[in-house]
Amino acid sequence: MSSEQNATLAQRIEAKRRAKEIEAENKKDAIPESGIKPCSDIQPEITCISEALDRGDNPIAIARLLLIAMESCRVSGKELSALISKSEGWISKTIALLKAPADIQQQLEDKLITQSDYAKSLERRPRAIEGVGRIDYQRMPTVIIGIEAARSLAFILQILADNHATTPIKVDANTTKKDLSNILNLRSAEIRGLLK
Repeated sequence: MSSEQNATLAQRIEAKRRAKEIEAENKKDAIPESGIKPCSDIQPEITCISEALDRGDNPIAIARLLLIAMESCRVSGKELSALISKSEGWISKTIALLKAPADIQQQLEDKLITQSDYAKSLERRPRAIEGVGRIDYQRMPTVIIGIEAARSLAFILQILADNHATTPIKVDANTTKKDLSNILNLRSAEIRGLLK
């Protein structure tokens, strides 16, 4: 979806939202405070979302469309999931991408990483697996390298990022293990994409 189409859609949705707010103020007693009343014409937003999904638009653009539809038409994730034939969990996870760091959002927009790549990078916590009467913990597979090897790899990524005019990577002798891990996990796919 082009930025012009996004802007046009956003303007249309904003105009609808403003009209609904004015209508709500005029008919305050008619809308129960606890209930969610969807707007009368959500079909254009649903069509736009469906077309974006069919085209395979990047997940950030789709997340923005989902959020706009939910906010402007005041529909819940559950209601929206029924309208676009996606699970409520899928909608929540897709909208949560908008909370990702800016560089990750850019990688998702440029299709350097997928939504599942990003989700896997977040799965560092042990997952509980129910066994017979007990809970075992399973971790994601990891590769163990020394801190100096990690620092060297991060320096290489820093040089490649500088040479390819992408978001800079800041590494020095005081970079923490956590920062090194984030650089290696989140930025290596982006740099690999630039080298192709």
